[in-house]
Amino acid sequence: MPRRFFCVLIAGLILAPAGRAAEPRNVIVILTDDQALDTIGLFNPLVSTPNLDRLIRDGTWFSHALVSTSVCPASRMSVISGLYFPAHRHTFDRPRLDFSLLAMSYPALLRERGYYSGFIGKNGLALDAPRAAVLFDEWEFYKREYFDNRGVHLTDRLASRAKRFIRDRSGTGPWSLVLWFHAPHADDGVDDIEPYVPPERYENLYEEVVFPPRPGSDAWPERPALFEESVNRDRVERWQPAEYQRSMRRYHAMIRGLDDAVGKLRDALKASGQADNTLIIFLSDNGLYRGERGFGGKWLGHEASVRVPLIVVDPGRAGGATVDALVSNVDIAPTVLERLGFAVPEWMQGKSLAPFLGGGQVENWREDLFIEHSWVPAGPRSIPRTRGIRTNRYKYLEYPGSSYRELYDLVVDPDELTNLAGQAEIGGQEAELRKLTREREIDYGAAVFADGFETRDARRWTRQRGLAQGGAILKEGEAPHPWALTPSLQRATPVFVGLSLPRRDAVSASFRFSVGDAQTLGPTEVASFSGSGHNVRLLLDASEKTRWLILQSGDGSSARMRIAKSWVSVGVAWNRQTGTYSLSRNGRIQGRFRTKQQALRSLRFGLPAGGNGGMGKIRFDEFVVLSK
Repeated sequence: MPRRFFCVLIAGLILAPAGRAAEPRNVIVILTDDQALDTIGLFNPLVSTPNLDRLIRDGTWFSHALVSTSVCPASRMSVISGLYFPAHRHTFDRPRLDFSLLAMSYPALLRERGYYSGFIGKNGLALDAPRAAVLFDEWEFYKREYFDNRGVHLTDRLASRAKRFIRDRSGTGPWSLVLWFHAPHADDGVDDIEPYVPPERYENLYEEVVFPPRPGSDAWPERPALFEESVNRDRVERWQPAEYQRSMRRYHAMIRGLDDAVGKLRDALKASGQADNTLIIFLSDNGLYRGERGFGGKWLGHEASVRVPLIVVDPGRAGGATVDALVSNVDIAPTVLERLGFAVPEWMQGKSLAPFLGGGQVENWREDLFIEHSWVPAGPRSIPRTRGIRTNRYKYLEYPGSSYRELYDLVVDPDELTNLAGQAEIGGQEAELRKLTREREIDYGAAVFADGFETRDARRWTRQRGLAQGGAILKEGEAPHPWALTPSLQRATPVFVGLSLPRRDAVSASFRFSVGDAQTLGPTEVASFSGSGHNVRLLLDASEKTRWLILQSGDGSSARMRIAKSWVSVGVAWNRQTGTYSLSRNGRIQGRFRTKQQALRSLRFGLPAGGNGGMGKIRFDEFVVLSK
């Protein structure tokens, strides 16, 4: 992992203002669910969306916006964190989000800077109350029940609640609102025959409209078995000829209800005198197959699935601009921070769209976007894992575990109907895109994860570093920090010490290291920590083929752990509220104990301390100290 990453983290987590802009001072990020690109009246004469049309005229329309992962939780985590999935690794069927990862998101960072943070709508990240409290001062989660017992549509209920939030914040300090709609997602599992549920007033809005079939919906001759057996084929019935018109009419009628909600929010901003200082960002978490390639659903990397509407209304910038550059959902968090006048943390992988707003030109903008999908649901039908790259001209897709590949020239084939993969005349281009796909996946994962942990779940850097409360990264020798590093072994790289902000309920220390080719003549002290009445020494015993790390407390009790050459993280923590100690290895709790001695003895104890010296390299990546 690059050392530069730790050096710059101090700027990212502390989030110092960078020439705070006078306006805007508030922000609303509106996220819809499964809204395809061509669902806005300004670009589709068959549908009516007057408020979204006005939003585009008043703001900036990004015509080539893509989601990095076309699935709800992964996409939404990318929106708030500015990280690609290989970095945040959150999707369905995973453990709940780590607190420290949530603390890296833009709602939490704004909250730290004095913003009042609110959430209304779909709980797309499966947040429980403690996790929601990291992000928001107030939150209200709504289940996908489109009509309540009074017959009020869910979209209207969310709009009314958001209007109240806006009114309540009038005349107060700056605020941030995350508003996540369920619409126009189908009500799958409740009514598969009538999956799209619009407000009653729009039931017959498109009754006379005849929607043309989607490009490529008639056939995909080369569709291999991995797609034939996928979940995408389970949801295609609603887009077959017998149901197509009804599904399209009701799907677009749901979007007309969303359009009303956007209009109500803007009216509330204007009535409360906040329209001229509130940044509005509107986008969808993914697109939707509506019969293309014989598919329903999303998940895969084709344009129908990954292209989404994206509109930014900035009261400080001119409206009516269109930007054709490749942009992504990972760009939302950096855009919010920069436009509100804060420095963008350098670990955010997205790029701020602020320079584009109002039609600005940006030199050296990205030339490609990484696309992937990694969620594999249980059941008889699955979803092919997907990796790929989208450039201004080409789309390359591959499917781990399968030899099938896709390559499209989007300039001459925007509907992706002619697969060029495997053709000799474009073989060089395909090889280049395949190489770029793998490089991007590695880069986006390595930027936040450290290599060498035993499991992917253990790689999440925030868990290893314990920086949920914010903090700073200091180089060895910079004061103040309580670590003393002994010179008995050569350091291959500089040592960084993480100092977390104090908490009242815990004291902990963690160590991360790789022993490389180090050898010792016996247990040799390599570091020591003294603070808050807690004394811990770190010793290395690499005198035999088996190598051991020894943690020794001030009372002489110690524990040892077997280590290899790969990176290892070890942590000892004390919880004041419960009065217990815990011992962890690579982020996994090994046990909880009433006394520190019990914690240390849980692995093995009794090895003598020593200062016998040694040779070779031991790479200390960091120490994290969380003290009272």
